[in-house]
Amino acid sequence: MNEIKFTYKPRTKMVIGMLVLLTILSIIFFQIALNNDSGLGLLSIELSIGGATIFYWFLFGLCALFTITWLKGYLKGRATVREVVLDATSLSAPKSALSSKIKTINYSDISSIDEGQLNGHTMLNITHSNGVFMIPKAMLIDSQSFDQLTIAIKEKCKL
Repeated sequence: MNEIKFTYKPRTKMVIGMLVLLTILSIIFFQIALNNDSGLGLLSIELSIGGATIFYWFLFGLCALFTITWLKGYLKGRATVREVVLDATSLSAPKSALSSKIKTINYSDISSIDEGQLNGHTMLNITHSNGVFMIPKAMLIDSQSFDQLTIAIKEKCKL
């Protein structure tokens, strides 16, 4: 059986950049919440000193939660092998960027393949009999892998 495999995981530089940004924001909101001595005006809402402090603690908690979630996802991704696999009859790939579930689509069910943009991210849109499956370009090692994957799927589907 002739399988073609593409590594499917977030790019390390992007994950580390997000972890650094979220950690810095967590530290900033922690310091502001810890030392807050003034109210806060948001649009037409005025918060008292206590209300502003609670709001800053909320922002700290949110940023800390995102930091932990990104770190957990990164470590999980490093510990497991995640791939887009093209075999003789089907395409198999993780259901989403954070999912460990594998989705399999038969080539005979694929009606079209095209590139699209979603929130500024390039996606490979695979339209099949049960809907649309998207593979984010950022989840492949590099742009060349994304192009090779696109060409390989089109060849397998004869599109």
